[in-house]
Amino acid sequence: MFHQLYFTAAQPYTSSAAVVNSSTALALPALDRGLSLIANSLTRMAPMQLWDDGEKVGTTPFLQRPSPLWTSSEFWSSATKTLVLFGNWVALKQRDGGEIVGLIPAPIEQVAMIPGSGASFVYEISGKRYSPEQVVHVRWDMLAGSLRGVGVLEKHRRALGLAMDVDQYSATSYRGGNVPSAIVKVDPDLDDSVIQRTKEAWDEANADGKRTLRVVPRDSEFVPLVGFSPQDMETLAARVMSVVEIAHMLSLDPSDLGVVPPTGGSDTYKNMQERYVQRAYESVFPVAQRFEEAFSDLLPGQLECRFQREKLIGLDEQGQASVDAQLISAGIKTVDEVRAERGLPPRPKPEIAPAPEAATPPQDPTS
Repeated sequence: MFHQLYFTAAQPYTSSAAVVNSSTALALPALDRGLSLIANSLTRMAPMQLWDDGEKVGTTPFLQRPSPLWTSSEFWSSATKTLVLFGNWVALKQRDGGEIVGLIPAPIEQVAMIPGSGASFVYEISGKRYSPEQVVHVRWDMLAGSLRGVGVLEKHRRALGLAMDVDQYSATSYRGGNVPSAIVKVDPDLDDSVIQRTKEAWDEANADGKRTLRVVPRDSEFVPLVGFSPQDMETLAARVMSVVEIAHMLSLDPSDLGVVPPTGGSDTYKNMQERYVQRAYESVFPVAQRFEEAFSDLLPGQLECRFQREKLIGLDEQGQASVDAQLISAGIKTVDEVRAERGLPPRPKPEIAPAPEAATPPQDPTS
């Protein structure tokens, strides 16, 4: 027996004053950018292909468009973001007879697992209950014995709250920071009342915010303060570290989000292709594998579903042509098989000229 499990855990204690939920977290540009990178990469590998005993056998209308309500790109983009952010993705099965013809993703913040009789449970979605056989449940990070996954929003709530605090501090300091933009040096022999009246007169003259000519007394000096204050530099470094931490939450390299850690860059890639491959294996393929396994469970027999990973980490034209030539030369693949994988029609069959008719030997006129 277990207690009711909600897929949006109550907010635990954090030192942050920020409210951390899906709306406020996605307002952080770094998190939104990182999720979009992973989601767009996975969408690029769609649609899934059917495999039988290690051989690709094509696809189906269901795999080409898993949900009748959304396009394939909309479906996979939202599914990826939901799984990584919340740690769970739940969808209702649509059947035509005994065949699954579509999935309807559930709003994950309205999903709960309710104890049933014995060790069983049911899913409650928007107030209505469904058996486990009626839903598809994909889990992200989890520990042994867990019934639900844990996503970035729950696991890293404290770090996300800190990032929001830094963002709020920067905005507040920018609007009304206590570091003045300039100072006016005056005669040190002036008493405090004169200095205060001079300050008030200066503030009143500059209250309109217009960039017009200003006049100061001859014995006064206007000194603008340029550059960043130490507080500004600390805030900037904190913002950079927030982006670095968000990249690590998503298993991305900080350079994927446009920053280099203050301790030094980790970008040791030789070229962009190597960088894409690194991102694919560490950030995208783990998400893809969870969906592949869940969708394969919906198929009969030993059929499997796989994304088209070659779309994401494929070689450039020259490199792919070299690999294809080696496969053909070694007899592993035929020319037509390679052309089919590249989306090309079969090679035209050469026209065979008819064999010339055999010449009739001349007959002996005396015979």
